[in-house]
Amino acid sequence: GALLAASTGIVGATVITMTLIALPTMIRQGYDPRLATGTIAASGTLGQIIPPSIVLILLADAISNAASQASQATGSAGSFVVSVGDLFAGALIPGFLLVGLYLGWIALTAIRHPERCPPVQDDDSPPLTTKEVAFGLGAPLLLIVAVLGAILGGVAPPTEAAAIGVAGAVLLAGLRLADDDHERRITWLLMAGLGSVIAI
Repeated sequence: GALLAASTGIVGATVITMTLIALPTMIRQGYDPRLATGTIAASGTLGQIIPPSIVLILLADAISNAASQASQATGSAGSFVVSVGDLFAGALIPGFLLVGLYLGWIALTAIRHPERCPPVQDDDSPPLTTKEVAFGLGAPLLLIVAVLGAILGGVAPPTEAAAIGVAGAVLLAGLRLADDDHERRITWLLMAGLGSVIAI
C-alpha cells in the first residue's frame, strides 16, 4: 500500500486499486474482513502524506498564498514561501513512521490472532524468482527515489521531476515487456516515446 500510495499520490486511486486487486485475494485466503478492509483503507490514505502527494502540493500553494495575504494585510515587507520540496521533506519521516506503525500493528495482530490473517495457501503456482521479486519491489522504489531525490536534492522542481517519473515509468515498462519478438517491437515504440518525452 505504501508503494502504491507514493506512486499515485491520490487516496482514491490507491484505495480503489488495492480493493480491486488485494481484497478479493485476502478474503479468499481467509483473512478477517475487518482487518483486510482496514489495512487497505489505512494504507491507501498514506497517499496524502507520503511524497509525492498532490495534497502536499496544494497545501504548499495554499500556505504561500495565505502568508502573502497576511503580510499584505499587516504591512510587513517579508515574504513567506513554503516550497513543495520543503513539505515533501517534512512529510517523509511522519509518512514512514505511519508505515512502520501500520506494519507493526498488522504483525502484532498476526501473532496474537493468527486466525485473523492466516498464511497464504499455495495454489500450485511456481514460486517467484529473486529477479522477479527484486524487479517488482526495486523498480517502484527506484522510481520514487529518483523523483523525490530530484525534488529534495534541488535538481528539478516538481513539474520536471514528474517528467523524470514518466520517463522512468516508460523505461521500466519497456524493460518489463522485452521478453519476446512481438514485445520487443512494443518496447522500441515505448523507447521512441521516451525519447520524445526527453526531447520535449
